[in-house]
Amino acid sequence: MPYPIEILPQTGYKLIVCNLLPFHLTRYTNTKDIIDETGLISSASIVSPKEGIMDLSLSLLGVFKYEHNLITLTYDGKLDYNHMCAPDLTVKIPEETKHYIINHDRSWWSLSIQLLMEQEYDCLYKDKKIKFIPIIIHTPMMWNYWHFSLTWEFSNFDIETIESVTQKKKFKEIMASSARSAIQQYAKSGEISFTIIDENEYK
Repeated sequence: MPYPIEILPQTGYKLIVCNLLPFHLTRYTNTKDIIDETGLISSASIVSPKEGIMDLSLSLLGVFKYEHNLITLTYDGKLDYNHMCAPDLTVKIPEETKHYIINHDRSWWSLSIQLLMEQEYDCLYKDKKIKFIPIIIHTPMMWNYWHFSLTWEFSNFDIETIESVTQKKKFKEIMASSARSAIQQYAKSGEISFTIIDENEYK
């Protein structure tokens, strides 16, 4: 299919900094078989390896539609388009086959931002409960203006106080497992109702 130019950066676009609570995020999966034996999105379908949850790529549902999750950049496409950029960058339209394919083996899951932000997140490290909070930032990419990054901040802990490289890695693994499991509880498969952001917030 022709590349959906509506998801590219555009002249006059700006960073989205408004209240995001009314909206939903979506992320692709590499397979359609994404439901585990408990009826939830499988943890591997949330992100794999689990450390990817520390800086998770998602897209804002609205102008970016479910089917856009099927866009898969080729090697050349990644070289040319898989980069952060200014929201108003003029981008040459990607060419099918050369820069991207439509991967019909993919699926997706979606997540309410309000639900994500309302929850409490923590993990246990050396008998201490470490609390962390989700941070959602608009990070436009050359192939997708609607790209957002989900990261985390600790509210009662400084990871730099862990001097051992091995222990720091262990802590990140514990935290990543906890965060991925939390997202797994709130993620939804299939199509859900969502609110489309007002044009004034990005133009």
